[in-house]
Amino acid sequence: MKKRTIMILLGIMVVFVSGIFVIRQITGVETVANPSAQVKELSADYFYGNSARLMTCNDIYYRESVKLEWKSIRNATRYSVAIATRDDFSDKVVYETEECFLELENLLAGTDYYWAVTANGKTLTTRHFYTADTVRTITIEGVSNTRDCGGWKTEDGEIVKQGMIYRGAKLENITEEGKKTMLEELGIRTDLDLRTNEETNGRSSVLGDSVIYLNYSGPYYWGGNGIATQDYREALLGEIRAFADEHNYPIYVHCSLGRDRTGTICFLINALLGVSEKDLFLDYELSFLSSAGTLDAPVVSKMISEYQNMYNQVKKYAPDGTMAEATEEFMLRIGVTQDEIDTIRQLLLD
Repeated sequence: MKKRTIMILLGIMVVFVSGIFVIRQITGVETVANPSAQVKELSADYFYGNSARLMTCNDIYYRESVKLEWKSIRNATRYSVAIATRDDFSDKVVYETEECFLELENLLAGTDYYWAVTANGKTLTTRHFYTADTVRTITIEGVSNTRDCGGWKTEDGEIVKQGMIYRGAKLENITEEGKKTMLEELGIRTDLDLRTNEETNGRSSVLGDSVIYLNYSGPYYWGGNGIATQDYREALLGEIRAFADEHNYPIYVHCSLGRDRTGTICFLINALLGVSEKDLFLDYELSFLSSAGTLDAPVVSKMISEYQNMYNQVKKYAPDGTMAEATEEFMLRIGVTQDEIDTIRQLLLD
């Protein structure tokens, strides 16, 4: 667990962007890393199709960045800033800077953070802040529609772990800074690509040879090219089994837009974990707050109808049970083993 926590902390990224929440010499606990106005509005009083009136065909899902500031001291040429999620700083990550501030991005959601600044062997300040308990949208330069699949509360009161599964659009336009974010800060170990061979042209991951590259032509929604179609059965099994291998984590799963094929597998995994119906739909609709998720000018009501049909069809596998039980039964029927299902839950639930 300690190793995993430290890895997730490396998801903190030092950046210089707009929309920054500044923490100075404060007392008490500040709540920071708040969602964008559009994500907040979509989430606050969510109803199906609410994203249609908010979408702009741009990436409008980014959370606030956080800026830590402190007073300079004479003769100090360098400051060390320790960031931790434990008040004893046992899981700290240390940054070095010549400035009297540090800007952070991609912090865990709903998490207490502690920070301390030292210079010339003296501790200048020790402070505490809390990140908003909201969707953990992620900033990766050159990639759209990016967010953590974790952080959701299940109907059994558990929490889907953050820092394990990230979802988004294709990676072909990622910058070197974006690669650094994914490899060094988010610690991505597997690129799960759900596009067809025609789309990938046989290429391996743009993230390089250090990641595991898995490519399945993924199904989307229920009928036609969906999860009920026998032609997609082996691909779907491959996708699901990728989440049953602990060596694959953290995983970045994507298709082209990060909405349909990606939305389908993320639906199945989070439904299996016990995420509520409302949150399953909310996670799906967040794609309409991105440039990639709106690239094909989607009609939101039609897309929601497809998603709703998939939900309803899977629910039929346990009409008197929970959605988690129905999803488990669906997976068993297509060939996923009980051991694989149990492993997915063990790996992803807190």
